[in-house]
Amino acid sequence: MKWRRLAITLVLNLIVSASATLGVLALWERFRDPIVVPAAPVIDLAAAQQLAPTQLILPSGDTPTPGPLPTSTSTIHIVESDDTLGSIALNYNLSIEELMETNGITNPDVLSVGQALVIPVGGLPEATATAEPLGANPVDLTPIPTATDAPSSGLPNLAIRAVDDPGLLASEQVVIVNLGGAVQLGGWVLVAADASVFTFPALRLHENGQVTVHTAVGQNSVTDLYWGHPNAVWTSGASVELRDPQGDTRASFAVP
Repeated sequence: MKWRRLAITLVLNLIVSASATLGVLALWERFRDPIVVPAAPVIDLAAAQQLAPTQLILPSGDTPTPGPLPTSTSTIHIVESDDTLGSIALNYNLSIEELMETNGITNPDVLSVGQALVIPVGGLPEATATAEPLGANPVDLTPIPTATDAPSSGLPNLAIRAVDDPGLLASEQVVIVNLGGAVQLGGWVLVAADASVFTFPALRLHENGQVTVHTAVGQNSVTDLYWGHPNAVWTSGASVELRDPQGDTRASFAVP
């Protein structure tokens, strides 16, 4: 009788323990926090394919290859938002090919705002004694008969062609032509009778090329330079002298 009671007690204990265990497991399954697996990122292939072909994206940690360093015969231009290689080359009287070669550029459509470009003063070395004019075809100019004029021999031969509207600041200008080989005008000067001096910036004037020096204020270009003088400089009957960097007079003109 005693063993029978003991067996019944053990069975009841097993049933109670199993029920308690199952109840705890059920509650744990019900209230435990779910494990959230993050979804894989979705790549918008259509948007990726619409990236501009000139956009440059560097991998993290990569740095662009540094460009050429300036030398004593070069200057630096910082690219602005409206700059193109064509406009920069035009401003410095260079060809696009010269600008690309100097800066190691292979794609002329890729420029970045703030990019530093090396500008070779006077352009790259020429293969021949004479250079092709930049931009449009050269103007067919008739030499002005002066004591210093001579047939083109591949050497610079500058002449003052005209002084327009002397005494009128808004339209007063001096027209200079090059009847010889290409010349770098940086350091040349125009001297007026009252000793006023205009110094030319770094500008390459090709054979048969022409440049106009305006007395008033304006924006310089490869064909027009502006003195920024507050008053008219040239007067009728006065003389104009064009001198090279060594101070030698290379051309003169009497204002009509």
